[in-house]
Amino acid sequence: MTRTLQNLGDNKGLVLTPNMLDHLGVSDEVEVVLEDGKIVITAPNPKSTGRGRSFDDAMASTFERYGQTMRDLADAG
Repeated sequence: MTRTLQNLGDNKGLVLTPNMLDHLGVSDEVEVVLEDGKIVITAPNPKSTGRGRSFDDAMASTFERYGQTMRDLADAG
């Protein structure tokens, strides 16, 4: 996905959409790492920050959102 950087004073910023934030399970804070010529954005490590979703929370959210689609796909097989 190609995104346009936004001017923020003397800096540039990247706008993360609500869908991106939901996918990461975050609202206000992300981890940013420079890695082999890439900028990697991830959810903060919940063990170190006390934030982020547990696996069970993420799984429940996924089934709530896509449960019927998953059931339909399972029945189609």
